Amino acid sequence: MAIHLNNSEDKKTLLKSFTAEAFGRAKITDLADENNIVFLKNVPTYISTNKVELTLRNNNNEVKSVQRLQKD
Repeated sequence: MAIHLNNSEDKKTLLKSFTAEAFGRAKITDLADENNIVFLKNVPTYISTNKVELTLRNNNNEVKSVQRLQKD
């Protein structure tokens, strides 16, 4: 999943706030130095983008969008 945030401070907060168990043991990675985007890898399909967004918002992260990316 790609999480698009409004600013770099929100990105830093997000990266610090979740443990390895968050979102079904998804790997949280910052792959975009110039953009406010965070990637969650290996998120189980039973965890919806709405659930991820709601969880982030409930932890005081200002989220622009959450998108599920899948390999075909």
